[in-house]
Amino acid sequence: MVLPTSLLKFYPVVRALGRECVHSLDDAKRLAKTVLFLWQKSAYPELALRAPYGSSQFVDLERVKSFVRWLESQPFNDAAYWLASAYANWVGNEFRTQQALFFTPPKLADRVIDDLISRGASLARHHWHDPACGGAAFLVPIAQRMAMELATKGVTARMVLKHIETHISGNDLDGTLLEISEQFLLMALQEVANQTNYAPSFQLAKGDGLLAVYDPKSAPDVIACNPPYRKLNAAETEKYQGQFDDVIRNQPNIYGLFIRKTIDIVKPGGLIGLLTPTSFLSGASFSKLRKVVAGRTQIAQIDVLGDRKTTFISVEQQTAITVLKTEIPQQNETNADVYVLSADGSFTQVGKCEIPSSGEPWPIPRTTADVDLLSRAKEWPHRLSDYGYVPRVGHLVAYRDERTRFESRPKRKDQRCIIPIVWAGDIAPSGFVHGRQHKLERTDYFVEVSDPNHTSVISAPSVLLQRLTSNDQPHRLIACNVPDEWQQREGGFVAENHVITLIAKRDSQWSPRQIAFLMNSVVVNRLYRAISGATNVAVSEMAQLPLPDPAALKVALGTEVDIERAIRKAYGLSD
Repeated sequence: MVLPTSLLKFYPVVRALGRECVHSLDDAKRLAKTVLFLWQKSAYPELALRAPYGSSQFVDLERVKSFVRWLESQPFNDAAYWLASAYANWVGNEFRTQQALFFTPPKLADRVIDDLISRGASLARHHWHDPACGGAAFLVPIAQRMAMELATKGVTARMVLKHIETHISGNDLDGTLLEISEQFLLMALQEVANQTNYAPSFQLAKGDGLLAVYDPKSAPDVIACNPPYRKLNAAETEKYQGQFDDVIRNQPNIYGLFIRKTIDIVKPGGLIGLLTPTSFLSGASFSKLRKVVAGRTQIAQIDVLGDRKTTFISVEQQTAITVLKTEIPQQNETNADVYVLSADGSFTQVGKCEIPSSGEPWPIPRTTADVDLLSRAKEWPHRLSDYGYVPRVGHLVAYRDERTRFESRPKRKDQRCIIPIVWAGDIAPSGFVHGRQHKLERTDYFVEVSDPNHTSVISAPSVLLQRLTSNDQPHRLIACNVPDEWQQREGGFVAENHVITLIAKRDSQWSPRQIAFLMNSVVVNRLYRAISGATNVAVSEMAQLPLPDPAALKVALGTEVDIERAIRKAYGLSD
């Protein structure tokens, strides 16, 4: 378990506190500071005298005191994580999303630090920095480890604190979090401070980490960072365009800019440990970033962590730790060690992966067997286009499409302009059912179009794919063919935005049923899972998916009854 085991106790307590105390953003800030003050007053009385005080209206509330007692019962780093996460809960969804307040669990912070140390980062010599330090999830354990490392070398307590002052630094936009982070550092080092009368201060700066100017002479040797992740709007993109034009494509995600920023600010030959979503490994909008990263760093290691719902609070994306060294690779491709997080919380090395320098998706094995599969895949040049099919994202975006929609086909003279809507819930490996029972009770299964030949109407033979699937599902690709008789009777269909349609060209020699079998096969799903880091099935990734030689598959299908076996044979794989 990556999240602390006390997660189930955390939610009801924090939500109840929020309902009782928080009616504004200022209330959330005051409540977090009050909890911190009471925690310090009880367990760190020396610090409480100069801690940021919250609000007298919260100090005597029994529910607040109960939460403080609960924090004191937790391991310190877990408790710090819970208080930062509580603050993120109290500020509300809108502010939390805008500021991307999703914090790093202690076990993942420790893994990033361990990875960096294993690659040569020194706690005794190097300056460590976090450009988006939030609740000090990295700075606290780094400071703790520095203190222990130096103590074993016989360094005095006063010199330990002075060393930490000059060898860790952080930057964040949120002033409240910076205040809390400073107190967390003081609390973490209190045992050392008790041995001397020295009160340390820390290099924590308030501001936009992307626009911060760094002096090359004092550049950090090591960066450990869990950057914020959210899409930037047009105004934000314009603000950063000048500095980050080489990595911005389409609507960028802010974490991609932070990745590029870390490469800029760390010393030449320095190390970077990043905890991010995996979408940058394969998404089309990150292609420029991948090219920059591969061109300016040595990608040393990638840890695949699985779904964020098992590692982070309130976010569901697959996550990765990436370790970079800022040196120019000697070859066009670089080999990175790949580790996978197991269900028991341990990491298993599954092999190496070759990182292309062109900006193409980075194929990451999820199991030991995938290493050989991906190595073989480099020899497979055939793609979906060789089967005569083109992928296309569904046209209808439900919340903004203004066309009239109906629960059933109305009786009208011109029935040709009333077209069925295909929703993702209509799609299953067992087959297509229009109007299949959905989790949401839908009342719109047909849409009125201006012309039956409108560009949104698909009348060609087609295969349907669910666009949103998760990595914990047995298959990432969930496909079915559109029955010919249904499509002919209905005059085509309009796909909703959570559907990808594979549309047959006129000269395709492959039926939708055959292509659906291919997409649902075990081998193709293993390949797709390895090249896709996003939660949504992407058109760009579908177009680049290595497929077997169509001629070899035709022969195999003619000699094998079992379709899975025929597909493996066409790939040249043994049973």
